[in-house]
Amino acid sequence: NDVAVTGVISNGGLTKAGSGTMTLSGANTYSLGTLVSAGALEGTTSGLQGNITNNSALVFTQTVNGTYSGVISGTGTLAKRGSGTVTLSGANTYSGNTTVSAGTLLVSGSAGSSAFTVSSGATLAGAGTVGAISSLGGRVSPGDSSGARDTLSCGALTLADGGGYTFDISNVSGAAGTDWDLVSGSGVLTVNPAGTFTLYATGDPTGFDSGSSYAWTIMSGSSVSGFNAARFAVDTSGFTPGLDGGAFSVAQSGANLQLVFTPAAPPTPADLAASDGTSTAHVALSWSDVARETGYVVWRHTADVFGSATAVRTNAADATTHNDTSATPGQLYYYWVTATNTGGSSAESTSDSGYRKLAEVPILFATDGDHLDRVALTWTDIEGETGYGIWRHTADNSAAASWLANTVANATNYNDTSATPGQLYYYWVRATNSTSSSQSDFQVSGEDGYRKLPVVQDVAATTNLTAHVQVTWTDSNDGETGYTVWRHTADVSGSAVLISGAALGADETSYNDSSATAGTPYYYWVRATNSTSQSLSDFSASAEGLRLLTEPTLAASNITFSALATDAMTVNWERGDGDFVLVVARQGAAPDDPTDSTVYDADAAFGFGDITGAGSFVVYKGTGTSVPVTGLSTATEYTFAVYEFNGAALPNYRTSDEPVETRSTLVAGPSVQATNITISGIFEVSMTGIDWTDGDGTSRLLVVKAGGAVDSFPVDGTTYSYSTNFGSGSEIGTGNYVVWEGAGRPERISSLERDVIYHFRVFEFNGSAGTENYLTNAAAGNPVSQT
Repeated sequence: NDVAVTGVISNGGLTKAGSGTMTLSGANTYSLGTLVSAGALEGTTSGLQGNITNNSALVFTQTVNGTYSGVISGTGTLAKRGSGTVTLSGANTYSGNTTVSAGTLLVSGSAGSSAFTVSSGATLAGAGTVGAISSLGGRVSPGDSSGARDTLSCGALTLADGGGYTFDISNVSGAAGTDWDLVSGSGVLTVNPAGTFTLYATGDPTGFDSGSSYAWTIMSGSSVSGFNAARFAVDTSGFTPGLDGGAFSVAQSGANLQLVFTPAAPPTPADLAASDGTSTAHVALSWSDVARETGYVVWRHTADVFGSATAVRTNAADATTHNDTSATPGQLYYYWVTATNTGGSSAESTSDSGYRKLAEVPILFATDGDHLDRVALTWTDIEGETGYGIWRHTADNSAAASWLANTVANATNYNDTSATPGQLYYYWVRATNSTSSSQSDFQVSGEDGYRKLPVVQDVAATTNLTAHVQVTWTDSNDGETGYTVWRHTADVSGSAVLISGAALGADETSYNDSSATAGTPYYYWVRATNSTSQSLSDFSASAEGLRLLTEPTLAASNITFSALATDAMTVNWERGDGDFVLVVARQGAAPDDPTDSTVYDADAAFGFGDITGAGSFVVYKGTGTSVPVTGLSTATEYTFAVYEFNGAALPNYRTSDEPVETRSTLVAGPSVQATNITISGIFEVSMTGIDWTDGDGTSRLLVVKAGGAVDSFPVDGTTYSYSTNFGSGSEIGTGNYVVWEGAGRPERISSLERDVIYHFRVFEFNGSAGTENYLTNAAAGNPVSQT
């Protein structure tokens, strides 16, 4: 039968025998131990004293908290009833099952040989050791006091529907059983196959960050059986830190179960800014920090399409800047940032575009007058460009430079054909990228170059001036700011010397070389210059020039003719003051003047000397005063000019007032002289009836002389006037007067004196007007005299 003992048992020991239940309700003080051999012994930690050998059933029914510090041994079972807490602090060895039906059984010692069942509403607590927990329908709470972090060791562990685990934690990092609770089993950890097992997270752990993920081992065993995360719930009502949307769950990790905190994904980053070409090294990115992030991911694409973007950088927590050095210079990119933690990734930020500045272009050179048609500019290709812009100015001032042209991508040269020849220019090359507004910086200093000046055209030099040699050319109007004149005695420009000194004016087209030695031939060249550069045009084609010796100051004079013949005549003159004299003859017209500096060869045979112009032949050159000219045509008029000149090699002819005379050659003369002169009428002072027998001439000349024979004959080529009044016609020699000329006969010769003997002689001749050719020999009856 059941029995209840309410008094105090104070001495000896206690043995419980029989199948009934003995309930001890007093505060017993016996000390010799307790033996339960049959039935059940029920009491509280105040009534059950000493070591207990339990071979049947032992029941703690307790509504207040108490501690049993003795040792329970034997094969019997243990039950905990009532709402209070029973603490077992001894090293218990009993082997029967333990059932916690209500309240709390706290094992701070050990009961490793007993299998425990924790019923719904009851709690198994402590930091000691228990046997297998075969059914955990209530709670388990490691630790010997509320909120303590400790390890409860057990054998196998079987979780049941409706069961729970009060999990205390004081630090997010550290060790299980020290900084957070641990149920450490040596057997299989079996998860309830149905229903829900609840984990009650409790505490205010140091270091907790709702943006970080955590995994704390809360249960362990030799293995885990039947794990299903859906069988677990986590109650955070006792967990002090805010979760900010994060969540707890239970996960298996090998032979362990872990309480896992997964943070909520961070908010979307804001204020993303990407630099627009502020650096050649990178695109600078910055954004605002957000909560709960453990890092950031930077995304990039060439189009504003996040779905096609690529992650280019992962930043650590709170790092809100990044320099994108992998960006291709000049390329426009769109950037996004997402915040991350173990809970996931935020939505992408609003995009912002940016680009890396193109590097300064290394210019290699600009040609300095190497080409007539261009300035050739060369540079090194750089990364990221899609073309180049060429800039130019006449001063080394990039701020004032003007855009000149664009090139295609990867170009490394440009020919500036628009450059003004000779003008010095400074050039800059700027890389561009068509996807952005990126331009590389101007080079610090421009590269100077210039186009070669064109060769000066139409250079000529005078040979007919005595004061100087005048060199002339055509103004090119193509970039020159002046001209220089060069000279040498041989046609070798490489040996020429500058004679014009400082450059002549831009529009000059002539230069007078007064330093030239008269009579010395020179070769002249002209080169264009530009004062802004070192440009000099190539030497022009040479022009030969000469400063003439001065011409004579006194012309020849007084041309006369002698030794006239049908094919020849002698030309005579008086000299001027030249070194030499040149005689030029021309048939039918005045001869052309000789050209200064031209040397002529003479030949007295007309038609064989050099010509000064059409039909004008040089018949004499020398220092004399006459020349017998041959090779003439009969009865033909020739005009002769006599030129004084100085200089044998480079003559200067006086052509302003040279004497010019015309003379005809003779016609062919008669061969039969007139004969038989007769006079039939003799009067005191006149005579009539004068006659003769004609020869074969076309005309006759009758010459009369008083007191002596006719002693001067008519001169060939001379036209005489006659008068039948003796003494009034032409006089030949002394006293020989022409009284008749022509084909007929005179009717009367008058103006004679009485008692004077007159001598008559007839001359046959051909020709007229200077071509007369007289036959002067005597013939029968010719001459005659008459008183």
